[in-house]
Amino acid sequence: MEFYITPTTCIFSRFLKVSWYDSSEQDALNLQQEMSEEQKNSMQIVYDAKQIDRFKGQVVNGYLEISSDASITSFGFVDHWKLTSLKIVDCPNLSLERAPKLLTSLTITECGLKSTKGIDKAKLLKHLSLRNNSLSDLEDLDKLTALEELDLSFNQLYQIDLVSALIKLKSLNLRRNNLIVVKPVEALKELKSLEIDENMIQDLECVKQLDNFDWEMISQQKAKRI
Repeated sequence: MEFYITPTTCIFSRFLKVSWYDSSEQDALNLQQEMSEEQKNSMQIVYDAKQIDRFKGQVVNGYLEISSDASITSFGFVDHWKLTSLKIVDCPNLSLERAPKLLTSLTITECGLKSTKGIDKAKLLKHLSLRNNSLSDLEDLDKLTALEELDLSFNQLYQIDLVSALIKLKSLNLRRNNLIVVKPVEALKELKSLEIDENMIQDLECVKQLDNFDWEMISQQKAKRI
């Protein structure tokens, strides 16, 4: 018996045969609901193996860049190369579940991400850019306590409460969101650079509490209000 899935995944069969079938998204969802957990796990193994074969020639010095690829849905295949740096652009079906554990630098842009759920697996990250997505939820982001640089610009954030746990942050970009207050940054004692243009922020009193803050690095638009 074989389960035919959309082109963004692979077909699971009893013999782990990989082939492709142009079915509708609804057909794929219906079939996946009928699968046992064992079948789903086996399907993922085959999918990961196929992705490993696809990108094996593109990894250079622990770095991989992937762009404009709707078939990328997870990070499962990435751990094969023990990457330390990864950039993903315009992969609209990507989920942050199973984020690579060894990464120290990760850029995901123009992928339509709405949440950071699952990003906590990448605990070694020092540099994270999630600019130009559709983020409104920062779930699990507070677990990335090694972060030094964080770019959340061009998203749909209304609050950044979980950012207060990232006490090693030196650079934070919040440009063009829906923020009214940035009070959580007062906990970021190592912060030197803060970008907050194109928000609705009026009060920056909390920033005055930061001893290491470099005022020349803050956007001029907001610095004039202090």
